[in-house]
Amino acid sequence: MLSRERSMHVRVQIDEVDIARFERDARAWGSPRGDAQRRIPLELIAVEPLVVPKRNLSGRTSELVDTRVMEVIYAVAGDGDSAARGLEFGQQVDVYIEAQPIRSGTADGDHASDGG
Repeated sequence: MLSRERSMHVRVQIDEVDIARFERDARAWGSPRGDAQRRIPLELIAVEPLVVPKRNLSGRTSELVDTRVMEVIYAVAGDGDSAARGLEFGQQVDVYIEAQPIRSGTADGDHASDGG
């Protein structure tokens, strides 16, 4: 969780393989770790214009990172005080962003068979 004055913000890392599925106007919500039933609505604030190497939670400089992410920032929607009640700054939350399902199959598999 990040903060700017009184509103709470969440920085989200979207894996590079999911960037094509990300839509700016998609609904998003966050759930505090350990409380998946609680859904806190989020509003998109900004999309960072550069895809960067993923920062791992350990913070060790010796870690090898081969995953890249796009970072987006969301604000707790509506009345931040009531929506964010029970959240602490710096707390991790699980964020869910609606997206189109992943299409299965390959380009060759998308062609109809002639039945012959």
